Amino acid sequence: MNSILLKFLDFFKPIYYWQKIDYDQLRAIVGIKLTMDNRRDSSFNMGQYQEDASSSFILTIVFFGILGGAIAFLIGIFPSIILAFSFYHLYLMAMITLTLISDFSSVLLDTSDNTILLPRPIASKTFFAARATHIVLYIGQMGLALSIFPIIVTFFKYGFSAGVFTIVSSILNIVFSIALTNGLYLLLMRLTSEERLKSIINYFQIGMTIFIMASSQILPRVLLFGNLEKTATDLAWWFVFFPPMWFAGATKFFIEFNFDWIYLAATFLSVAVPVVSWWAIGKYLSPYFVSKISDLGTASIKNHPVANKKPWINFSLGNLITQPGLERAAYTFTKFAYERDRKLKLRIYPSMGYSFIMILVVFLSSKSRTDATWFAYIVNLKDSEIYLFALYACIFVVVTVPIEINFSDDYKCAWIFQSTPIEKPGYILVGGLKSMMAKFFLPLYTFTSFIILLIWKEKAIVDIVFGFMTCWLLMLLMAIISDQHLPLSVQPSARNREVSALRAIVSIVVIGVVSAGHYFLTQYDLVLWLATPVIMLISYLLIRRYKQLSWDEVQ
Repeated sequence: MNSILLKFLDFFKPIYYWQKIDYDQLRAIVGIKLTMDNRRDSSFNMGQYQEDASSSFILTIVFFGILGGAIAFLIGIFPSIILAFSFYHLYLMAMITLTLISDFSSVLLDTSDNTILLPRPIASKTFFAARATHIVLYIGQMGLALSIFPIIVTFFKYGFSAGVFTIVSSILNIVFSIALTNGLYLLLMRLTSEERLKSIINYFQIGMTIFIMASSQILPRVLLFGNLEKTATDLAWWFVFFPPMWFAGATKFFIEFNFDWIYLAATFLSVAVPVVSWWAIGKYLSPYFVSKISDLGTASIKNHPVANKKPWINFSLGNLITQPGLERAAYTFTKFAYERDRKLKLRIYPSMGYSFIMILVVFLSSKSRTDATWFAYIVNLKDSEIYLFALYACIFVVVTVPIEINFSDDYKCAWIFQSTPIEKPGYILVGGLKSMMAKFFLPLYTFTSFIILLIWKEKAIVDIVFGFMTCWLLMLLMAIISDQHLPLSVQPSARNREVSALRAIVSIVVIGVVSAGHYFLTQYDLVLWLATPVIMLISYLLIRRYKQLSWDEVQ
């Protein structure tokens, strides 16, 4: 497959020469990078070893093809051309951008080959063009898998000219999505320092991931598709702010040959903006790429945001909830991991955000079953006990955090645990669990409790206190019955997704049963007050037992 891609690339050799790019150097670099792509682990192989290194990439292509089939179905059933192709191009742009964010920020900004390439006589323009060409070829394969079925359906439903332009518009969409993402990265590289750039990109990845997941859940529930199909038959002036509608309007132009100014404008924007975007990136941003990429390979501790904080800010809460010694050291160690490990953040925050979105979906669904306004709906909430769902949802949001802290690309550094005179590794596990509670659960629960007190006032105080102790007991129980791993000591490929999914299902069931039991006790405040110290005593005894774990019980 790589040889086919390189031969396809040869057709564009004159363009590279015209841009004064050394094509032979570019072709050699791209060929090596495509070979390495086939050796990377896919997110779909469940972390299991595969003898055929390229099969994981093939599996990814098949998965994208299935997703494209779902959009092709929408094109086939939607009567509105604008609506159907707006959804298609929005979907294509979102998937390409999400793939770029999740897979290729580490490729465009990869520093692993700096020691080989930077000392070579490679011009800045050639160096950046090689990176950009590699991304276009890789993403182009995924874009082809995403768009092949929608293109086929377009040929059958709307004719030859519409099908041909859908091919062209899909290519332009992919080019524009890549230019938009890479241009943002390069702009950040020019305007910010190295450490700040890494942090900004990390949070941008997290935000975009959450945004895409939120859109997939919330938008279908907010939009009334029946009314949308009746109204979305023509473009309005505000289409200029939504790139997917450029391509939809241009497609309608080639289907109906409508020479209205708005469709001519859409056609012009869909062609001109992707081309101009790449020209602007090459002229104004790529010259700074090589100097910045060389700086990214060096660490900068001086400007680290955590390192500049006052010690009492870092450790005051830890001093209150942990014992001096090994437990407090483990608390500090995992706290720094949560704050500094960018890959750990990228695994934790999107899952937390998605859990929060699903909770929001439940409230939206509850509102959709009534005809009341939002204000009346919120006022009427104080007559219900729906706040119990919000309290126990806090533990559901953070349920993946104590699992993800076990995995790290630098897992081999975990030898430090066994090289030190530690007799009871259970203290490390307890310190890590308390760090997770202080970093994620406690702020979330405090914010949720504040909102609940504003609506339900003193009625909810006993439920908040009882719910907090119950959530802490549940987190402790889930930690005890799970596989015992020290923080950052397991390689990511050892992740067992089937076990993780089963653990998540069991956690949901247990949390649901406990919250249901709490609901039946809401009429007996005295019982809740009396049960709270009992739960505190059980938690204390469990923590004491958890601390006594030996090395034989830790994997």
